[in-house]
Amino acid sequence: MLYPVLNDSFLKRCLGLSLALHLMAVVFSVGFEQADEFFQIHEFAAYKMGKIAATDLPWEFHAQMRSWAQPALLYGLSKSLESLGVVRPSSWAFAFRLVSGLLGWLSLVGLVLASRQWFASRRSHKLAVLLSSVFWCLPYLHARTSSENWGGSLFLLCLAVGLSALERRRVFFWLSAGVLWGAAYLCRYQTGLLIAGAACWMLYRAPDKKLAWLVPGFVAITLLGLLADHWGYGSWTFSQWNYLRVNLLEGKAAAEFGAAPWTYYFQAAFRAVPPLGALCLVILIGGWLVSPRHPLRWASLPFVLVHQLLSHKELRFLYPILPLVPFFAIFLYERGFTYRERLAQIALRTFFVLNLMYLPLGVFVAPKRWEHFYAAVDRYIGAPVRLYSLDPLPYDGSFFTFDELHFKQLSDWGALKPAQGGVRLLLTRGYESPLPKAHCTRVFVSLPEWWTIFSFPTPPFDWLPRTTIWSLYRCP
Repeated sequence: MLYPVLNDSFLKRCLGLSLALHLMAVVFSVGFEQADEFFQIHEFAAYKMGKIAATDLPWEFHAQMRSWAQPALLYGLSKSLESLGVVRPSSWAFAFRLVSGLLGWLSLVGLVLASRQWFASRRSHKLAVLLSSVFWCLPYLHARTSSENWGGSLFLLCLAVGLSALERRRVFFWLSAGVLWGAAYLCRYQTGLLIAGAACWMLYRAPDKKLAWLVPGFVAITLLGLLADHWGYGSWTFSQWNYLRVNLLEGKAAAEFGAAPWTYYFQAAFRAVPPLGALCLVILIGGWLVSPRHPLRWASLPFVLVHQLLSHKELRFLYPILPLVPFFAIFLYERGFTYRERLAQIALRTFFVLNLMYLPLGVFVAPKRWEHFYAAVDRYIGAPVRLYSLDPLPYDGSFFTFDELHFKQLSDWGALKPAQGGVRLLLTRGYESPLPKAHCTRVFVSLPEWWTIFSFPTPPFDWLPRTTIWSLYRCP
C-alpha cells in the first residue's frame, strides 16, 4: 500500500522544502540550457503566433520531425494569458517554467509515495526522501521547459500511478497511466525506451488483464499528438517516424553534430560537475547491480544502453533518469550497510555533502541570463520601444520580441538621434551610461557590480577582464 505522506510530518517537511527550492529555481534559473529547449518549443509557438516565418525556423521544422505537443501547450498558455491581459512574453515564459517546475516536483512526490516498499527500513526510506528533496540538480532541471524534463517527469509520474494500479487493480489507474505515458512519449520520443522497460516489468511482476488498459490511454494521447502535428506543420505527417529516419537511418545527428566515444558520458559528467557528475553515473550503475528485479532498473538500463550505443551523445539525453539517482544511492547504502557499515555511512555522507555544496547552483544559476534582459525590455509594451546598441540585435529567436520593438545598430553613440517619442533604451557594455549627462536610468545589468569584488589579479581568479558585462539604460 502506498505510504500516506499527508500523515507523516517528516515527508511533508521534506517535500515542502523541495517545493520551495523548485519555486526559487523557477524565479531565478531563467533561460534555456540548450538550444533545442528554446528553438524547438518557444520558436515553434512563436511561428503560430505570427512572430516568425516558417523559412526562419530550424531545419527540424522542415523535416517535420519534432512533436508539436509542447509548442501547442505553450501557444495555448500564452494565448490564455494574453486574453487575461498578460501580454509580456517574459511572463509567458515564467508561466511555462512554473508549469515545468510543478510537474517535476509532482513526479518527485509520486516517487516518494511509491517508494516506501522499495526499502528494508523506514530509516532508509526517509534518507531517500531527504536526498531526493535536496538533490542539487532537480530544481534546475525541472525548471527547464525542455522535452527531456517534461518527458522524464511525466514518465516518473506515470510510473507511480502504474505501481498504484498494480496494487489496486482498477481500470482507472491503468488508463491514467497510459495517458501519462502517451504524453511523456509525445514530449520526448526517447522516453519510449523507459516506458517499454517499465511495462515489461509490470507484465513480469504481476500479470493483470486490466493492464491492457494502458494501450487505449496511450493510443488516445498519441492520436492527439498527430492532430497537434497537423496543426503545427499544416499537413498530415508522422513525426515519430521522421525523427527515427533522419537521426538514425540517415545519421544526420552524428554527421551534423558529431559522434562521441563510448567514454563520453563519464567525461562530460565529470567536466560539468566535478566530481559529483561522474559519481552520479557510478551510483546509477551500482544501483543496477544491487537491484536486478527493481522497476527502476528495468526502465533505466535499456534507456542508457541505447543512448550509449548511439554515435551522437549529449549529456542532456540522460537527464530524464537523474531523479532516480538518490534512490539508487540508498539501494547501495543498504547493501553496503550490511557488509561495511562504517564505509557505507562515510560514502553516503560524502555524497550528501557534495550535493549540498552544489545545491545553490541548482537553484540560482541562470543558464541564459538574456531572459532577464528580455523582461527588462518588454515591461514597456504598450508604447513604441526603440532599442539602440553598438552590437547586433541581442535577441535569440523571435518569441520574446513584440510589434512595438524597433532596434537599430549604431556605428558609435554619436550617431544616436534625438528621441522621437515612446521609450528609448540603450544597450551597452560595462557599467557606465553611454550618455552620462542625459540622466539615463539603468534598468538591467547582466552582472551586479558587487560581484566584481570577487575578481582578483591572480589567475585563475582574474575572471572580470574576460567577462562581458551588459547594461540597459532608459534614456530621455
